[in-house]
Amino acid sequence: MSCATGTGVWFNGGLIGQLNILPRINICGVLTVLWSEIRHCAKPQTVSSYIMKTTAIIFTLTILVLTSCSNRQEKTESSTSTNLVDTLPIDFIRQVSLDRKYHYNMDSLDLSKLKLIDTTFFKKWFDNVSVNNVDFKIQFDNYSRYYFFDFKDQDTKFLFSIIHDDEVGYDNLFHFTFDKTKQKIVQADYVSQTGGDGGHGNVDILNYNKTGDILYLTSISTFDEDFDKGYTRQYDSTITKIEFNLSTTNYLKTDSLSRLDTIWDKK
Repeated sequence: MSCATGTGVWFNGGLIGQLNILPRINICGVLTVLWSEIRHCAKPQTVSSYIMKTTAIIFTLTILVLTSCSNRQEKTESSTSTNLVDTLPIDFIRQVSLDRKYHYNMDSLDLSKLKLIDTTFFKKWFDNVSVNNVDFKIQFDNYSRYYFFDFKDQDTKFLFSIIHDDEVGYDNLFHFTFDKTKQKIVQADYVSQTGGDGGHGNVDILNYNKTGDILYLTSISTFDEDFDKGYTRQYDSTITKIEFNLSTTNYLKTDSLSRLDTIWDKK
């Protein structure tokens, strides 16, 4: 007679082998199995078959649990990775940008004192971002330089701006509104352009309120056109109130002035 006990197999009155051929299995804190905990008693001709079937079952359960644990780990890592990718590093931007001032004359700005934006950083966070007030997307230009400019940190939003120094001769200022709750940029605006090319010139003067989320932008534009005995100069000046909110950016033109002067040659 053969009988499988919790610790061995007895055959014809003698112990012929131990059934504890597998150690206790503890996988991901879910499954714990000890061979001796699987109790059975069978005829001699069925003991070997029973052992093989039981081994197969335990092996299958082990594979299933390992696969489940692996999938859970991959999902957790994937979720963590996604959160890191989607979160703008505002702490870094705060470190490399100027604390927002009340007044800027963009014509006297010294770009050499600003932090240059790394190409990889720009492509990751700003490339192909849609602009609210102008129908185009910010796109990286190999012939341009990009700089961190200023920032203003508030309870629910983080405001900051960058400057695009293009190859034509203009310094373009882009302003961003970052929602701290949603952890993403919710507004992008093309605020100012200072420089000149081909007879055209533009100077922007920025005046912020105390909280840094309302801007009074004064733009002074000139255009010179030659004729036989001199040239004409067209002046256009506008004052625009800009409010940077989470839901939208509001623009309101508060004043404007235009003038045309004729300048004659002295000959």
